[in-house]
Amino acid sequence: MTTLKFSRRALLAGLGVGGGFLPLLNADIAQGQATAVPKRLVTIAWGHGVCGPYFYPKTDQITIDATSGQTLTSLAPWRSKMLMVCGLDNKVYLDAGKQYDGHTGYPGLFTGTLNGAGKSIDQAVADGLVAKGINKSGLHLVLGVEPDGNTISYKGGGQKNTPETDPWKLFTRLFAGAALPPDQLAKLLARKKSMLDYLGKDLTAFGTRMGTEDKAKIQAHLQAIRDLEAQLAAGAGGKSCSAPMIGNSRTLDTPTRSSLMFTLIGAALRCDLTRVVSMTFYDDHGKFNIRFPWLDGVTDDYHPLAHLGEKGYPTKLKIDTWLFSQVAALVKDLDDTPELDKTALDNSAVVVSSAGS
Repeated sequence: MTTLKFSRRALLAGLGVGGGFLPLLNADIAQGQATAVPKRLVTIAWGHGVCGPYFYPKTDQITIDATSGQTLTSLAPWRSKMLMVCGLDNKVYLDAGKQYDGHTGYPGLFTGTLNGAGKSIDQAVADGLVAKGINKSGLHLVLGVEPDGNTISYKGGGQKNTPETDPWKLFTRLFAGAALPPDQLAKLLARKKSMLDYLGKDLTAFGTRMGTEDKAKIQAHLQAIRDLEAQLAAGAGGKSCSAPMIGNSRTLDTPTRSSLMFTLIGAALRCDLTRVVSMTFYDDHGKFNIRFPWLDGVTDDYHPLAHLGEKGYPTKLKIDTWLFSQVAALVKDLDDTPELDKTALDNSAVVVSSAGS
């Protein structure tokens, strides 16, 4: 972690369209090779900022304990895999004289542009994947927890990507007719394994007649095949890609809706039904009557609570901690999913931000 101050616009210029996100765009490597696992991007945001003394570490290391980073308690097991960017501003809004327009900050949060004039990084990465021929119906998921129409995902030119907030519509989109019975899945895996065995033997025989340079290329192909075989083996014994159980109740409170949405995101990422997800919590326009009755002792409206400053920290800390616990559930889901010698979390970038109030 550093304490250097720089602009969101500069960061996104590097990450969204520069070299920083090339690993995500290069999900399928050069022709003639094979990729072992997909790379994924998840962007998550909500409004009303954070309680600084309970969020930012007190040193240049990420520490999460009873005296530092308490907001992030649920993410402590993954501290070694975290990167915290501090001193980041939304300079494009400051340049436009909108220093008091925190409640309209979503369009610039992941675009680095005023009013969503440019693409958000999720859209840019999704477009890059489509350009490489990776074009699935669920490739780019734009989601929300509360059905209020707000989003952090922009196509550019001020055009929003409308979020899906209904878990059952999302379930249908992702999994309707997609799950295979176990016996059919076993047959499919066996058929793919048989094809890879044939290719491996054929390439080995072919390589004996090649020169040194060509033999090196053949070895690269063989290694790619071995990686795919290992991936099939891991898939057969790891988490199932069958549709998750989400019930059928249409009466949802916020924690239930959030849990369902993040469960579906995790399953969709594990099963490679999507590689890019954008998730928004709550309204970013100063909406009132956002409450958290399931949290002990929290009766305040989130918006005015955020404006209390330090006086509101003891209560707001409970809300912020719960919000990050939702992220932690997804992180755990991905980290519990083996992919070759790593986990799905190691092959994913989960980016969390908050627009200040």
